[in-house]
Amino acid sequence: HYPLSMLCLDYGVPVLCEKAMFMNSVEAGTVFSRAKEQNVFVMEAMWSRFLPSIVEMKRQLDAGAIGQVKHFDIAIGWAAYSGPGSRFYLKELGGGAAYDLFVYCYELAEFFLGVPEKIEHVAVQWAPTGVDETEVVTLRYPWGLATLTASIGVRLDERTVIMGNKGQLRMLRPHFGSDFVVRHPDGTEDYWKDDKTENGFIYEAEEVMRCVKAGLLESPTVPHDLTIRCARVFDLINAAH
Repeated sequence: HYPLSMLCLDYGVPVLCEKAMFMNSVEAGTVFSRAKEQNVFVMEAMWSRFLPSIVEMKRQLDAGAIGQVKHFDIAIGWAAYSGPGSRFYLKELGGGAAYDLFVYCYELAEFFLGVPEKIEHVAVQWAPTGVDETEVVTLRYPWGLATLTASIGVRLDERTVIMGNKGQLRMLRPHFGSDFVVRHPDGTEDYWKDDKTENGFIYEAEEVMRCVKAGLLESPTVPHDLTIRCARVFDLINAAH
């Protein structure tokens, strides 16, 4: 995506680029610096941050639905085709779990929890082709740890679970989930479902139009710094090989 993003900027064209937007933090820094020089809007297409279910789950979290957060766990993974020509397993095509799936894990973790204090731990399982097949990354927050798992080698129990001292927020298929559950200590549950959305991509498209019309260079929902921080985790994952 890097050369095409730069080409758009050369011609003053606003950019909405599919995740993961970059393969490393150098690419990210270069594009965003260029965007500011050219006074052109750029945003990574992290559609999940705009979905009504995600937004409502964040609202309830901030409203204290589960009290103080104590732990966070997110896992996204499926068994991708690994035969000849599979883009998922070719390094030169940006294969691997990080660019396809971990990007959701990290950028949703920040959406719910904010910027971590540090990257506590990175563990990677490598495929014979040299791409990251599975990774587990632990983030450190003042209240505790967040565990992020992504895989293209095995189907995981895809979920986001936010555990607090007064309950849990649970969502299946967190990168495109339409519903979630609030579990209370007494065993009762509250269920929330988005039954209106037909095309989840409209929300990020509307955000780009809003920002461009307002003369903004970045979206407050998917800011440049978020994409850069995620790309820095890619750097750590790739350095673990």
